[in-house]
Amino acid sequence: MLRIALQGIRDYYRDGSAMFFSLIFPIVMVASLGNILANLDNPDSSIGEIKIGYYAQAGAEAASSAEIFVSALGQADGIVFTEEKSEGAAKQSVADKGADAAMVFTGGDGVKVYEGGDDVKNRTVSMIAKGFARESAAYATAYGTVAAENPQNIPGLTDRLNARAADGETLTADRKFDGRTQSMMDFYAVTMIIMICFMGGGIGGASTMYLTKREGLLRRLAASPTRGGAIFIANIFVYIPVSIAQSLVIMLLSTLLFGAHYAATFAGNLLFFAFSVLLGMTVAAVCMLIGMFVKANPYMPFMAVLWTLLFISGSFNREIFIPGFSEYLPMNIMNRAAFELTLFGQSGLMLTAMAALAAILAATCVAGSLVLRRKERAL
Repeated sequence: MLRIALQGIRDYYRDGSAMFFSLIFPIVMVASLGNILANLDNPDSSIGEIKIGYYAQAGAEAASSAEIFVSALGQADGIVFTEEKSEGAAKQSVADKGADAAMVFTGGDGVKVYEGGDDVKNRTVSMIAKGFARESAAYATAYGTVAAENPQNIPGLTDRLNARAADGETLTADRKFDGRTQSMMDFYAVTMIIMICFMGGGIGGASTMYLTKREGLLRRLAASPTRGGAIFIANIFVYIPVSIAQSLVIMLLSTLLFGAHYAATFAGNLLFFAFSVLLGMTVAAVCMLIGMFVKANPYMPFMAVLWTLLFISGSFNREIFIPGFSEYLPMNIMNRAAFELTLFGQSGLMLTAMAALAAILAATCVAGSLVLRRKERAL
């Protein structure tokens, strides 16, 4: 098993075209796209109009809070509020895609948020809800302080607070944004790693098993004492150093040569690196399994299919997006997980994606091992 893996690694590093495609080509893409499209493209997501269904639970306090909030925020461009008859109706409006998100006011500073399928809009609505909660809590604190120390001033407190609000004063201070902006170089430094994981792993994995079978090597290995499972897994091991090398080289050169940024912390960069290695191995394993069944060289068909899917997933231009289709493509899901980490510092989606990738990799190893136990499959 180890000898099979070592031979595959030697063959890879002896292949000049493979080295160029996996190490040099992505860097060229980062440099060219990041510079050429710097003034033509927009790396940030366009939020667009946000439709929010809302409901105020029974009680004067909740209704009053909702009315004040909706009337104030409803004047902003791009935000449309629709009142629902119940909490269930508000939640259902999100499920039916009639609303992008739903807010349920429970009174005071309490508000529930039901999220839809757009991550950017979900984050926007959640931030709006948090702002409402903090402002409401500040007003409640002001009333509580006055009630405890100067109860005689309560009757005129509301008028004074409203007067201050009309003058642009609030009870909460705006905090300086600690997030990060994203340049086109940052955008392509991330997407090109994911691109080569799919292109390199997909084409390489499928071609490896096809050529191994066509040249008779798979038949000879199957006739040897080596078990079928060991043969398949050994070929997957080849992509461990390959994935490590391509991810490491692209990240280092993009950072040092072009000033690209990935995650804001070392731990975040380490997580993204592990994610890219796992992604490359998983794609290679799945395509290796497919390559065992194809009758013709899969190089060109796989290149055409993967390149097309990458294009319409927004990997080369975020504006190229087909609603109802692009968001379900694996490339788009992996891009979203990467940007959640690198741009917002949130690792939840990436950890979920890595768990799914690990499960797919394990299932593929089992399936490939079972297939190679049938000797006729190697013929």
